[in-house]
Amino acid sequence: MIFYISRTSLFFLVFFSLFLELIHFPQDGELYEISKRSLLLIELITILFLVLALFTARKGYLSLCLLYVPIPLVLWEWIKRQDMKRDERIRIKQEEPDMQRLTEIIEKAVEPALIYKALVELGDLYVKRQEYEKAIGFYMHAEEICERNKFSGLLGLSFKIKRAEKENRVKKGEIWVCMECSFDNPSSITVCKNCGHAKVLRKSIKSDLLKQKQEIKKDVLNIIFPVAAITAGLHLIYFLLHLFAFLYSHMARWLSCSLILVFFALTIFFFIKLIVFVKNTVVPKLLK
Repeated sequence: MIFYISRTSLFFLVFFSLFLELIHFPQDGELYEISKRSLLLIELITILFLVLALFTARKGYLSLCLLYVPIPLVLWEWIKRQDMKRDERIRIKQEEPDMQRLTEIIEKAVEPALIYKALVELGDLYVKRQEYEKAIGFYMHAEEICERNKFSGLLGLSFKIKRAEKENRVKKGEIWVCMECSFDNPSSITVCKNCGHAKVLRKSIKSDLLKQKQEIKKDVLNIIFPVAAITAGLHLIYFLLHLFAFLYSHMARWLSCSLILVFFALTIFFFIKLIVFVKNTVVPKLLK
């Protein structure tokens, strides 16, 4: 009887976890602006795992049901990343007509103010693509036209040029910008001249990424760690339920209940301590 109750409780825990995922996905999708097709796909996959969990439980392979919980979460993270990459490709593709239009204006227009505006807008587009040398060229050309024809241009153009030049130097590795005080330091030193803060390599001033490889590793660990923690937690609960059933059927009720409460409290305490240790100590070392 106790084994039946424990197995039933575990099944409802798995079923409830998958059901919560179904509720979580639309909310998370709205936050990250995920397409409806991708959202529908992950919902269908989760429903499929709900059905598989029911079928597997009926066949008696209840421990296998535990593996169904993290799979939709992993797939969801992969789908989100694919959607973001696709949106970035679409954005670049949508910019192509604007770039062609601005290039035609620069080549064919006669009015200096119109050419000036097109050059600045084209430079802004190249900054978005992190092609800073091209952006600087268009900004400088716009500034020359402004000086040659003696009309007032954008007040922020000189700032755009300086920012693009700095971004370009950071991208090339000539300088690094201190995250603490924003001071520009040569790449040959590892400590900020202004505040003494340690060097942190970045691809760009706007970006807090260390490297492309480190970012990939971070993404993988951010997916694997929660999934591993959830799976381990579910297996731990499954083990505790079976232990409780065994103690309950072989000992006096008051003794078995006392032992299981003490064992349950200690197990959960050390499990949480282990998770915190891995998150705060092991994961940061893996990211270095």
